[in-house]
Amino acid sequence: MKLTRTKLLAACLAVTVTVVASYDGPTLFTAKDAGPVVRSLADGRSGELRFVSYDPTRREIARGRFRQRPVVVRGYLDLPRGGARPVPAAILVHGSDGLSARQHQQAKALNARGIATFVLDSFGPRGVDTTIGRQDAVPAHVMVVDLFVALELLASHPRIDTTRIAVIGWSKGGVAADWASREWYRSRLVARDVSFAAHVAFYAWCGEQEARIELTGAPILYLSGELDDWAGTEPCVGYARRARRAGYDARVVVYPGAHHGFDYRGSFHTYLREARSWSDCVYLARETGFVDQATGVFAAWPDLSGYLSRCSRTGAHVGSNAGARKQAARALNEFLSEFLETRPRV
Repeated sequence: MKLTRTKLLAACLAVTVTVVASYDGPTLFTAKDAGPVVRSLADGRSGELRFVSYDPTRREIARGRFRQRPVVVRGYLDLPRGGARPVPAAILVHGSDGLSARQHQQAKALNARGIATFVLDSFGPRGVDTTIGRQDAVPAHVMVVDLFVALELLASHPRIDTTRIAVIGWSKGGVAADWASREWYRSRLVARDVSFAAHVAFYAWCGEQEARIELTGAPILYLSGELDDWAGTEPCVGYARRARRAGYDARVVVYPGAHHGFDYRGSFHTYLREARSWSDCVYLARETGFVDQATGVFAAWPDLSGYLSRCSRTGAHVGSNAGARKQAARALNEFLSEFLETRPRV
């Protein structure tokens, strides 16, 4: 099947129209057919869920004040059939193209293996369909906030084993899944001792790296394409190597001949002119600024946007690869079996 760039984007970027709705005080953004906002899943409910998250700046997160500008986001919780014992779970996070059938297809496959799934939509409720041409429309750190709020919500569900909740992200969602492994975020975004049991990042950008790596200790799996000229491959390879040297379980699989988006179904290859490639942008994050890994030059955080505009370039390729898709599915299943399904409940 041959897809044009226009048809590809039309298929990937479908979203729900949003409107402003009122909720308990502050004005929040939610879907037109908004249902009740949930604060707990102790009643064992599933299906489409709306819950309060936030839109803080990174500086507000750093100061421990992330509960800024509340917004109602949504997710879709599916539980495996049968059984009363707590089950493992996975939160699925979409990429810059927004929520698509891909996440729901993966959720169905995981449900069949006895894993509960929570498909998170960080864009639609915020009135955003895509961030392909404007990544700051919904920054990755805001998606990390959504992830940890969703994690605490799932931890209140009686059928979910709180010690076995993974996160799986694609592209920009992969960045969020990666950053959620960092103690810097976890310690600031959750009020109790809860964290993800495993992290999986499909073709993520790994250019923002901690100068001093301090992770939660959960294993991380990066699945990348050799020919990825959007997010790049080498930054994840290098970061995983640094993480292993620091004593953490970080794994990388690079699929030969595969581009960004290799696990899309069908057969296509296209060039996205509106995309901004950050594959050559790699820097080490410190509290007051960052260090360009290539030059060793330090800059304050307000200079980050200028740095990214200089190191990035316009345009990137996206393409499916049937072989890489099958191999990645196998790698994902083996990883989850190792850290979710065979792990005894504490």
